[in-house]
Amino acid sequence: DSREYISGNISFVICGVTYSAVIVKEVSDDDEGDVLYVAEVDISGLGGGVYYNVTVNYTSTTTYYHSADVLVNFTVYKWDSEIVYVGPEILDLGRLMNFTVSMNASGNISFVYDGILYNASIYDIVNATEGIINASSLPKGVYELVVWYNGDRYFNPSSTVVNFVVKDLPEIKLNN
Repeated sequence: DSREYISGNISFVICGVTYSAVIVKEVSDDDEGDVLYVAEVDISGLGGGVYYNVTVNYTSTTTYYHSADVLVNFTVYKWDSEIVYVGPEILDLGRLMNFTVSMNASGNISFVYDGILYNASIYDIVNATEGIINASSLPKGVYELVVWYNGDRYFNPSSTVVNFVVKDLPEIKLNN
């Protein structure tokens, strides 16, 4: 075949932002040895659950292939999230409950007990995202509660069952 190889640049315009890449020739790993032409771009920061319209522009650098624009679309799906109770399993009255949520998540973790909402914003820590709920008004007892994460732009909501015990503070006696 006397045709030139496909060459040139591809640009993707998403929400007014242009992402560009050079087309690269690759040979597939299958037995056929098919030739593929690939342009890769890293697109970050797109919100989940959103349907995006994308303008793709091919700028040819050959005489055989013509430049072209095409409109395509895709949906970015949210990641599943996971909430984990870090502990402690036995709480003294006034103790804090520690949770981790999927890395880079934002939002809140919550549970309801006896009509009272216990809620905490989550924040980034090294290698995780953490939320701390102050359980100081929980009376002593054994608990099995559903704790939920409300989700955000990138992560779906999730929940988990948490088991823990709240015990009395130790009694302090002063000697005169």
